[in-house]
Amino acid sequence: SHCYTSPGEYFVKLFAESNTGCPDSTWLDTIVVGQSPVITSIQVSGDGGYVNNGVYVQPSQNPEISIQVNLASGLQVSSIEVDWGDGQSNSYTPGGAVSTFSATHTYVDFDPAQICVRVETDLGCSDEICTAVSFTPFVETPNVFSPNGDGINDTYVPHFNAAERVEWTVFNRWGKVVFKSTTLGEEWDGTTNGR
Repeated sequence: SHCYTSPGEYFVKLFAESNTGCPDSTWLDTIVVGQSPVITSIQVSGDGGYVNNGVYVQPSQNPEISIQVNLASGLQVSSIEVDWGDGQSNSYTPGGAVSTFSATHTYVDFDPAQICVRVETDLGCSDEICTAVSFTPFVETPNVFSPNGDGINDTYVPHFNAAERVEWTVFNRWGKVVFKSTTLGEEWDGTTNGR
């Protein structure tokens, strides 16, 4: 066995000798060693996002995220696949030398995700890089509801994005607690003490 340290085309001749000293040789098929793509970095960006302890954090009210992937210069790339970590992925076929690659994705759920980019050459050599993405919690609150039993806006419930735990409280105009919840999706029907 032999390990080639550089990509290229190699012409290999095999030499053999019998126990009695009779030599022979033959040319093997040409060996082509491809250059593995080298992903040098990945940058993630979005409106209001930032990096915290190696994780890119994006406000959930601005769910569009862009990535820029930098490759070693002059690499012939046959395919680029982006797995956005939320069940969505994209494939691209640049078909030539690529030094940078950009893509954008809009998230619809706000679970933490792992964005992975895989690059492959025509010879099947590949490289992959991944980065973690998380979303900050965001709450949208209705500004009106009408608990009159007509089936339209009869309950009040805040819509929480990227939240694992919640606590919300409804006070009357005098500051008395009339409803309290620590459950995602729990609705208030507008009653207090059964009225």
